[in-house]
Amino acid sequence: MKKSFFYITIIASLITLLSSCDTTPYASFTISNETVAVGETVSINNNSNGYHYLWEFGDGEESIDSYPADYTYNKEGNYTITLTAFSKNGKNKSIAIQTLVVEATSANNIEDFEGGSTFTWLYYNDGEQWDIGSSEVYEGSYASYSRAISNNDRATKLIEDTYNAGTISFYSKVSSEYNYDFLKFYIDGDLKGSWSGTTGGWEFHTYNVSAGTHTFLWEYEKDEVDYDYTGDDRAYIDYITFPITSNKKIKNKKIRVGCNKEQNNIY
Repeated sequence: MKKSFFYITIIASLITLLSSCDTTPYASFTISNETVAVGETVSINNNSNGYHYLWEFGDGEESIDSYPADYTYNKEGNYTITLTAFSKNGKNKSIAIQTLVVEATSANNIEDFEGGSTFTWLYYNDGEQWDIGSSEVYEGSYASYSRAISNNDRATKLIEDTYNAGTISFYSKVSSEYNYDFLKFYIDGDLKGSWSGTTGGWEFHTYNVSAGTHTFLWEYEKDEVDYDYTGDDRAYIDYITFPITSNKKIKNKKIRVGCNKEQNNIY
């Protein structure tokens, strides 16, 4: 009986010892580029053998995903990306660090409408239905706004170019009949966002963009009746940050743009 008790005690001690021994993980990761521009995508590849992970991107953002999604930075600077790989019981850990330099986006990729515009904007039919003014601005002294249009009409502006993979971002403000008149944003004919009513302050929007030639289109669309609406009846956009462009240039031209309201596609 004493021998059996002895063996049970030994086995229990071994189990306790083994459970307290947790393999120390190995933290390792790579990034697609060590120097990128603001808004440019950074791909991260996790090569670790941990059980739990903590990513710190150096801009105050964190993630516990094993394989984080592609990441972008909105401000220039030097950032330290830190990966902590934890063992199963969390008692052991390993840390890997990489430094990333985020450079300021070229002024050629920012449209802030200050002093006019250096971009080649395309317009619906024969009219330039957007203008530049100072009544409502997000940044600086000027923003773009949709001109007055009739009921059941659209004010459309778009731009085409060839871009590297990255993001497009902009700020918008709307004063319209709620759920009747909309500011809409399209990428390559696909509706990405629509806003209606009185948004009050400026709203920030950002969307991923793959490498290649793309069309970005903003449109203020009115329905058939105003119903005594007394607001501005227009949309505003400001401080657009485009992805990094290639050397391809699009000549100034006027095109016809239509909208299939059923499918929300531009053709």
